[in-house]
Amino acid sequence: MTARGIDDTAAKVLVGLEPLGTDVLVEGEIRQLSTTEMVVAAASMLATGTRAFFVIAVGSGAPVVGLVEIVDQRVLVEDVTVELHARFISMSEANTARVAALLSPGQ
Repeated sequence: MTARGIDDTAAKVLVGLEPLGTDVLVEGEIRQLSTTEMVVAAASMLATGTRAFFVIAVGSGAPVVGLVEIVDQRVLVEDVTVELHARFISMSEANTARVAALLSPGQ
């Protein structure tokens, strides 16, 4: 994975989003990731301004967890997918380090 996106040959990086105050889980795949935001391909829309807990599955290691806010979304017609643009709001230093490790070559 790079800061601009995910290599098509790399393993998928999955994420779960649970909007605050709901019991709804939106699952998706990370298409772009940086230390400040991520773009998630999902089958469901979340309104701009929605805050959600997130969990990023990181192989057999501890998951990355925190809080994001949806800042934008768009529907991709070619593959009938919603791209959710989310900004990290709250994340521990350990989780920030795990995100940085995902961005490192060889991950």
